[in-house]
Amino acid sequence: MLTELKNTAQRFDGIEEEQLRSAGYNLLSRQFLHRAKQLHRKHYEVVVRCSKYFIHLMDALNYNLVIEESLGYVGAIPRDFTRRMRIDETLLLLALRKMYDDSVNNFNANDDSTVDIALEDFEHNYQQFTGRELPRTKNDFDALREPFERCGIVDLGEDEDRPEIKRLRIYPTITSLINGDALKIMEGYLKGHDVDTGAQEEEKTEA
Repeated sequence: MLTELKNTAQRFDGIEEEQLRSAGYNLLSRQFLHRAKQLHRKHYEVVVRCSKYFIHLMDALNYNLVIEESLGYVGAIPRDFTRRMRIDETLLLLALRKMYDDSVNNFNANDDSTVDIALEDFEHNYQQFTGRELPRTKNDFDALREPFERCGIVDLGEDEDRPEIKRLRIYPTITSLINGDALKIMEGYLKGHDVDTGAQEEEKTEA
């Protein structure tokens, strides 16, 4: 990989080895890089421009590289991530994917393909979908949510028109992380733990 790194830096004008290393580090540590986020943009552009190098790098590390220029993000998805998740993490991701799909199918997505949902509505829909409640304390909910926020899947903020209302923003990256194969694995995992979300009965939008 060191040889390919050097060759890639020589092949592209304005690209240095350190930029490739930095982009690779940020891609792996953040999982998704968004063109619209200032701290991500320079790394996003390096990954898109030198995509062949990063495809090979991610493959060697057992990751799949996702590039969605039309939606403005790139991602590195570990091929075995579904086998390393707890039940509460699995349920949260499945609920996020379902609510994202429902909003898109009902034409309620934002212009940048993100989806906003009031936290109170999310809690209600989560309970309806999973038959379980979200963690009751703020600290416990933050502990469950924040790893996915760091990965660029979701974030918690205030409604732009009504700041007193907390809202979750779901990014289109959820469709790359939780797609057809991952959905089947996660649903099988939950079924093995006697957790039924009814997800098998839902018609899903494939990524």
